[in-house]
Amino acid sequence: MGGSSSPLENAEEARTWLQGEAPSWLAALRAAARKGEHRRVVETGDAMEWFCNLWVFWGHWSELYELAGRSAAALDDPGMRAYSHNMHAWALIVCDHRYREAIEQAGNGFACARLAGDVPQQASALSHAAVAHRKLGELQEAVDKARASVELYEGVGDREGWLGAMVNLGSCLRALGLGAAAHTENLRVIAFLDAPDKEVGAHLADMVRAHTTYALGLDHAETGEWSEALDRHREALDRFRTLGMTHMQASALLGTGEALIELGEVAEARRHLAEVLELADAADAEIVAGARKRLDALPAR
Repeated sequence: MGGSSSPLENAEEARTWLQGEAPSWLAALRAAARKGEHRRVVETGDAMEWFCNLWVFWGHWSELYELAGRSAAALDDPGMRAYSHNMHAWALIVCDHRYREAIEQAGNGFACARLAGDVPQQASALSHAAVAHRKLGELQEAVDKARASVELYEGVGDREGWLGAMVNLGSCLRALGLGAAAHTENLRVIAFLDAPDKEVGAHLADMVRAHTTYALGLDHAETGEWSEALDRHREALDRFRTLGMTHMQASALLGTGEALIELGEVAEARRHLAEVLELADAADAEIVAGARKRLDALPAR
């Protein structure tokens, strides 16, 4: 691979290197898979978990985790197969919008996790499946699987997994029309993060707080509490910017713009919505389309 061989000093340097050298290291990973270097392939997939949320629309996450899954199968490692299937499901949902395929991958992940006796990966599979069902409009199934995921994480005391599953449960409840229940679950997450003994790392806590703050903004928007929605979306936007989560910045910008429109602040709303379009290459196409639709509906200047 190209680039410097000197050690990287921090996560930001690692991110810069990974993005700049992506063609080289992806080619090396493909070559490793062809040569049967299966341990290297699965370890690469595992190492990328922190990074994939920072570069969601790279375009190759599904391929990477499909390669990892094949290598895990070749190693006859059900635990790594479960992890790779679950991450493949994540990529199919978030990056590719291939929801039915994601449910299949999550099902494979659940089966492998049961074989491995890995309860957190069983919970992860259920959580990913819940997201895909929600995207498909299969809302009761989404809520049922999201709740089952939360319960599995709680049963083994996995607080890191529990946090993400709780945010997902809130989204599923809101989609089903149970906004008050969603709001309650989101407030539980914030209360946990505010506790001095929260038992999770700082970076994960920051990510979950950003996502939950955004979710609270959606909760307030659902009930027409636009000032509160605006406050939460603005806070979430600041947090996502600090974390470098560009795709979620776009989501928070859209939420901010919509709240501003409802509050009659059209000029400021226009600026936020236009910023979504500027992030189009790094944002979800549905969010970009929503911002464009909102902009087109605004009165002429």
